[in-house]
Amino acid sequence: MIDGELAQQLADWAEATNAVAALWLFGSRANGTARADSDHDLALELRPKIKDHDWAFGDFICEGDDWKVQLRDIVRTDVSLVGFRDDLPGKFDPRVDGICLWRREKGTD
Repeated sequence: MIDGELAQQLADWAEATNAVAALWLFGSRANGTARADSDHDLALELRPKIKDHDWAFGDFICEGDDWKVQLRDIVRTDVSLVGFRDDLPGKFDPRVDGICLWRREKGTD
Protein backbone atom coordinates (compact mmCIF):
# COMPACT_ATOMS: atom_id res chain seq x y z
CA MET A 1 0.00 0.00 0.00
CA ILE A 2 1.02 3.63 -0.25
CA ASP A 3 0.70 6.44 2.25
CA GLY A 4 -1.89 9.20 2.10
CA GLU A 5 0.49 11.94 0.96
CA LEU A 6 1.74 9.86 -1.96
CA ALA A 7 -1.81 8.86 -2.87
CA GLN A 8 -2.77 12.55 -2.94
CA GLN A 9 0.17 13.44 -5.19
CA LEU A 10 -0.85 10.67 -7.60
CA ALA A 11 -4.47 11.83 -7.47
CA ASP A 12 -3.39 15.40 -8.26
CA TRP A 13 -1.41 14.12 -11.26
CA ALA A 14 -4.37 12.09 -12.52
CA GLU A 15 -6.79 14.99 -12.14
CA ALA A 16 -4.47 17.21 -14.19
CA THR A 17 -4.20 14.56 -16.92
CA ASN A 18 -7.36 14.97 -18.99
CA ALA A 19 -7.30 11.52 -20.62
CA VAL A 20 -7.50 9.74 -17.26
CA ALA A 21 -10.89 8.67 -15.86
CA ALA A 22 -9.41 6.78 -12.89
CA LEU A 23 -6.03 5.80 -11.47
CA TRP A 24 -5.51 2.31 -10.06
CA LEU A 25 -2.74 0.73 -8.00
CA PHE A 26 -2.32 -3.02 -8.56
CA GLY A 27 0.27 -5.71 -8.00
CA SER A 28 2.47 -6.13 -4.96
CA ARG A 29 1.93 -2.64 -3.55
CA ALA A 30 -1.83 -3.13 -3.69
CA ASN A 31 -1.86 -6.61 -2.18
CA GLY A 32 0.69 -5.97 0.56
CA THR A 33 3.55 -8.12 -0.72
CA ALA A 34 5.84 -5.32 -1.95
CA ARG A 35 9.49 -5.13 -1.00
CA ALA A 36 11.30 -1.82 -0.54
CA ASP A 37 12.64 -2.06 -4.10
CA SER A 38 9.32 -3.08 -5.71
CA ASP A 39 8.02 -0.97 -8.56
CA HIS A 40 4.64 0.74 -8.53
CA ASP A 41 2.14 -0.93 -10.84
CA LEU A 42 -0.25 1.79 -11.98
CA ALA A 43 -3.18 1.53 -14.37
CA LEU A 44 -4.87 4.43 -16.08
CA GLU A 45 -8.53 3.88 -16.79
CA LEU A 46 -8.93 5.98 -19.92
CA ARG A 47 -11.85 8.28 -20.64
CA PRO A 48 -14.35 7.16 -23.28
CA LYS A 49 -14.30 7.89 -26.98
CA ILE A 50 -16.20 10.87 -28.30
CA LYS A 51 -18.12 9.41 -31.21
CA ASP A 52 -15.38 7.68 -33.22
CA HIS A 53 -12.55 9.82 -31.87
CA ASP A 54 -10.50 7.91 -29.28
CA TRP A 55 -8.59 10.93 -28.05
CA ALA A 56 -7.77 9.48 -24.59
CA PHE A 57 -6.18 6.34 -26.04
CA GLY A 58 -4.29 8.54 -28.52
CA ASP A 59 -3.00 10.65 -25.64
CA PHE A 60 -1.90 7.49 -23.81
CA ILE A 61 0.00 6.25 -26.87
CA CYS A 62 1.65 9.63 -27.52
CA GLU A 63 2.26 10.76 -23.94
CA GLY A 64 2.57 7.47 -22.04
CA ASP A 65 6.36 7.49 -21.84
CA ASP A 66 6.35 11.05 -20.47
CA TRP A 67 3.56 10.17 -18.03
CA LYS A 68 5.61 7.22 -16.79
CA VAL A 69 8.56 9.55 -16.08
CA GLN A 70 6.28 12.02 -14.28
CA LEU A 71 4.80 9.24 -12.16
CA ARG A 72 8.24 7.80 -11.42
CA ASP A 73 9.28 11.25 -10.15
CA ILE A 74 6.29 11.19 -7.77
CA VAL A 75 6.70 7.66 -6.39
CA ARG A 76 10.52 7.61 -6.58
CA THR A 77 10.65 4.01 -7.83
CA ASP A 78 10.24 2.34 -11.20
CA VAL A 79 6.71 2.44 -12.58
CA SER A 80 4.85 -0.12 -14.62
CA LEU A 81 2.12 1.82 -16.45
CA VAL A 82 -0.81 0.38 -18.38
CA GLY A 83 -3.88 1.93 -19.91
CA PHE A 84 -7.22 0.17 -20.05
CA ARG A 85 -10.90 0.65 -20.79
CA ASP A 86 -13.75 -1.82 -21.21
CA ASP A 87 -13.91 -1.34 -24.98
CA LEU A 88 -10.16 -1.78 -25.57
CA PRO A 89 -8.76 -5.21 -26.45
CA GLY A 90 -7.22 -7.33 -23.74
CA LYS A 91 -8.35 -8.94 -20.54
CA PHE A 92 -6.36 -6.84 -18.06
CA ASP A 93 -8.60 -5.34 -15.40
CA PRO A 94 -7.04 -3.86 -12.24
CA ARG A 95 -10.53 -3.37 -10.81
CA VAL A 96 -10.53 -7.06 -9.88
CA ASP A 97 -7.86 -6.84 -7.17
CA GLY A 98 -6.46 -3.33 -7.44
CA ILE A 99 -7.08 -0.20 -5.42
CA CYS A 100 -8.67 2.87 -6.97
CA LEU A 101 -6.57 5.86 -5.93
CA TRP A 102 -8.62 8.47 -7.77
CA ARG A 103 -11.70 8.71 -10.02
CA ARG A 104 -12.85 11.67 -12.10
CA GLU A 105 -16.34 12.83 -11.21
CA LYS A 106 -18.84 12.13 -13.97
CA GLY A 107 -19.63 15.15 -16.09
CA THR A 108 -16.36 16.95 -15.40
CA ASP A 109 -13.73 17.81 -17.98
